[in-house]
Amino acid sequence: MPTEILGANLGHQRIAGASKGVACTTTAAFTPFHQGTEHIDIVPRNLSTAVVVKYAFCPYLIILKADSADGLGGHLEDNTQVAQDGSTDTSVTLSGFAAGRALYVGSAIPFRGAHVDVDGANSTGSTVITVSYWNGSEWVDTGDTDGTSSSVSLDRDGAITWTVPSAWELSTLGKLASAAGESLDSSGQKYKDTNMYWTKWTWNQNMDAAVTLDHILGINES
Repeated sequence: MPTEILGANLGHQRIAGASKGVACTTTAAFTPFHQGTEHIDIVPRNLSTAVVVKYAFCPYLIILKADSADGLGGHLEDNTQVAQDGSTDTSVTLSGFAAGRALYVGSAIPFRGAHVDVDGANSTGSTVITVSYWNGSEWVDTGDTDGTSSSVSLDRDGAITWTVPSAWELSTLGKLASAAGESLDSSGQKYKDTNMYWTKWTWNQNMDAAVTLDHILGINES
């Protein structure tokens, strides 16, 4: 049989996803990789019919939670790692998240949404999300479709998606803050000068006291 030699340290190996693998269904499954992953094996098993398996690598997201209504001028809590670390022991906490406060979600490349694994569900009536993109001069509503809503936003797992805007422009946090007349808080300095495709997520109601998200994973452009 053929032999392939990889000039790399494969290191410690762990299964990602379900304990016996990710089931093949017509519904897309989203699998976060453990932090520090350098090598991935995709091993199909026991396919008994003419099954087509497709996979795609999705963009890594930067996820910043504004701790006040001051937007980029207030403290930005970096949830990038906990939202994408493949662990249910760490969560993005939106308990009591006030209406108008924002999640700033960005990536180095355009993306058409994110899959959200809701652990503690929201129950506040009439909660609706608005996802906006930056067109170079202002935030514009993407007209997103919220798959996390059976009756209110974030009451179930699902994908929040939109059509990738042709007018979406790269920007830095520094430029976004300046355009809003805000002085970027020191907690955002890490990304101050990094050009990214940013989105701004806001909800029109206060979240209830138990909302937590196990993951927020990017969905690729195509």
